[in-house]
Amino acid sequence: MTIRIVSGLSEIDADEWNALVGPDDPFMEHEFLHALEVSGSVGDGSGWDPKFFILESDNHIAAAIPAYIKTNSYGEFIFDFEWADAYQRAGLPYYPKLVAAVPFTPVTGQRILLRPDVKSNAEQFEDELIQKMISFSKEQELSSIHFLFPTRKEQEKFQNFHFIPRLSTQYHWLSHGEQNFDDYLARLRSKKRKQIQKERAAVREAGVNISILHGDEINEEHIRVIWEFYLINASRKWGRAYLKKEFFDKILENFRHRTVLVLAELNGEWIAGTIGFTKGDVLYGRYWGSRVQVPFLHFECCYYAHIDYAIQNKLKRFEAGAQGEHKFLRGFETCPTYSAHWIARDDARVAIDSLVKRETIYVQEMMAQYNRISPDKVLRSQS
Repeated sequence: MTIRIVSGLSEIDADEWNALVGPDDPFMEHEFLHALEVSGSVGDGSGWDPKFFILESDNHIAAAIPAYIKTNSYGEFIFDFEWADAYQRAGLPYYPKLVAAVPFTPVTGQRILLRPDVKSNAEQFEDELIQKMISFSKEQELSSIHFLFPTRKEQEKFQNFHFIPRLSTQYHWLSHGEQNFDDYLARLRSKKRKQIQKERAAVREAGVNISILHGDEINEEHIRVIWEFYLINASRKWGRAYLKKEFFDKILENFRHRTVLVLAELNGEWIAGTIGFTKGDVLYGRYWGSRVQVPFLHFECCYYAHIDYAIQNKLKRFEAGAQGEHKFLRGFETCPTYSAHWIARDDARVAIDSLVKRETIYVQEMMAQYNRISPDKVLRSQS
């Protein structure tokens, strides 16, 4: 058994890597992570420097943790800007730090990847990799290690290594056996049901046609306009685009089979759209943008069309990204997400641990309250 650290997936065979990835996680696949690297969306001064921890046994990769040395906190969606500010006020360096996550992707998944046939050694391999990350961080004088959006089981394991557990939330649409969109509406309170019907009708009455494209239905023109929409939205919200055009080109070339586009057309032109990804029984909505302001078009492209697609394809869950109470108001369930944080300095660890414990009480109360007042009648009655 050996552990090595590699600076990207170009050094790793795609099939061997993908053998580690779970059945419903498209974002850990070689094609997605490699597209980020070769496009320059990570690496090359982006603030995301790949450092993948690879455990090999019998000359094959048995386990791995994709991680990045970060020189900022952008594109993470588990916010630690206040921690960085506190370090700065104390005259201490918070960056660089080590982050185990999928860049720009707030999606829960396995952060320690394991080949299925090594389950008997799983605990040992996981422990070795975590300990290697800690040793590396101490050697490199990194301030901290952050596992973002791991599974709940992983978060519990990290606590054995003095990681601080942190609780956050997202809003997910969960299938309850709906056969069509009307079944979804039937779960909602009358006021919300009528509101959604009105919103969808308004988009149709504006003359907008919605297309949902998957796999080989997607061509270069579709990816080009999605890139343009992404740029428009990035300029409005963030001021900079994290993802490069080449990333989208690589998605078309190597990841089209996982890709779902929702495109809106008006008078023969594409005016808005989203890109998402699917694997197993889960659909993940990602980036949205629009050239033209049409009332309720955002909700149609980002929520309703995806729910329709999920129902038609018998998917169990649709995740529409981080934040956004608009999702809650449309019957999405408030769900927990997790992170875990190893802090090198003892004094900083004590302070952050105290802060996070108070934060956790608030988040738990907020989740319970949101589900108690959910527009979903069934969820509301069960909370």
